[in-house]
Amino acid sequence: MDRGVNGSLARAADLISRNRRLIRLIGVLGGIRAAHAVGGIVLVAVVVRGWSLTDAGVYFLFVTVSAMAGALLLGALQHLSLRHGSIYREKGDDAGRLRLFGFGWAVALLLYVVLKGLLAAVGTGGAGLPEAATRLLATGLLAESITLSGLILFMVGYARSGGHLTAAQLPEFVFRTWGMVLLAAAVLALPGAHDAVSLPQLFVAVQIVSLLFLLAVSRAFVSFVKLRPSTIRPERGWVAEYPRLAFYTGSGAVLASMDVILVGLLLSVEDAAIYKVAAQAGAIIISGIQLSNVIYAPQMAVLHDKGERDQLQRVTRHSARISFLISLAVVALFAVSQPVLPTIFGSEFGAAYVPLMILAAGRLVNAWYGSATNLAIMSGTSILIVWAQLLGIVVAALLIGLLAPAGGVAGVAMAMSVSLVVWNVVLARALHRKLKVKLGAF
Repeated sequence: MDRGVNGSLARAADLISRNRRLIRLIGVLGGIRAAHAVGGIVLVAVVVRGWSLTDAGVYFLFVTVSAMAGALLLGALQHLSLRHGSIYREKGDDAGRLRLFGFGWAVALLLYVVLKGLLAAVGTGGAGLPEAATRLLATGLLAESITLSGLILFMVGYARSGGHLTAAQLPEFVFRTWGMVLLAAAVLALPGAHDAVSLPQLFVAVQIVSLLFLLAVSRAFVSFVKLRPSTIRPERGWVAEYPRLAFYTGSGAVLASMDVILVGLLLSVEDAAIYKVAAQAGAIIISGIQLSNVIYAPQMAVLHDKGERDQLQRVTRHSARISFLISLAVVALFAVSQPVLPTIFGSEFGAAYVPLMILAAGRLVNAWYGSATNLAIMSGTSILIVWAQLLGIVVAALLIGLLAPAGGVAGVAMAMSVSLVVWNVVLARALHRKLKVKLGAF
């Protein structure tokens, strides 16, 4: 028995020694994700305790719509830059990376001009709009926030494809949460600032700082100097792939945001704030998926490009195990946390516990399949995600229509969990048939 134990210990020591760099990377990125998760909870608590329930609901809708529209319209740029940028870097093609950079910024600036005019027209002639939509447009900052959200997505992908893996996570997962916490706390502490500065204005300021950081860390300021009209011309591969990626990011953005938006439109802005508490806490569950995506996405692109299917299967399985085990631990923690929600957010937010646990069940199934969407993107089969997520949107919309009137925020949570399970199972089976790679933690 001692020999068996010693042998196991020796194999474990050898595994740690051979994967020391990977373990260190997991630790650093895990710390960033943990900071994001805690920051998100703290931010929601500061907002709902420092502002009225209505103002908090409007802010949550503003951030949700910005993220959804930014991903819907510009999210494809992140996946283009991550996939092709990783391959360009592997081949030493700096000119290809520069063309990718110029193309991304040209598309974003064009979008901003169109959005600014369109939203201004809608806001001035907005009779008959729902109250939540009217309050959202009244901020006047939506075009800026949407464009900045999309540009941050693009620059995160560009920085990651250039090897700046850790630094690229800071704006999205640290600055935008803790930056908002610090600014919101400062506004609450300064006399008169609460009425003079709105939460959407603070959010746009944090987005600008995040974008500047990404430009600095990826050394992209040099790319601006080198830009010429010829560098903005897209390549054929991008043009062919962009529509599929746009459909994917669009369907994913709608799935990620439709619940909060529909709660605000179908129920109330105040219900949107309560639901956001449950959704924000539940977001911690998918931190394992996000972590494994960051670690394994470039590897998946390169392994598929080289046709190394067996190695791709191993990477996919490792990704799923990291995702599932982290998520399982978080769900177990939530199961005993019912008294905590009213303490952190206020007595009215005890109603968020039931939708939180309903959302947790669906996200645990999602974590079982690991980086399924990442595998599809990095292998050029993102169309499979589109069909799976479109099915998820249809299921969610139908169920929300049926369950929200009677079930309130808990009914919306049930609809989103069922939708999440359905489209993940469909996607996993489709990828298995297409790539001969089996998804799942074990």
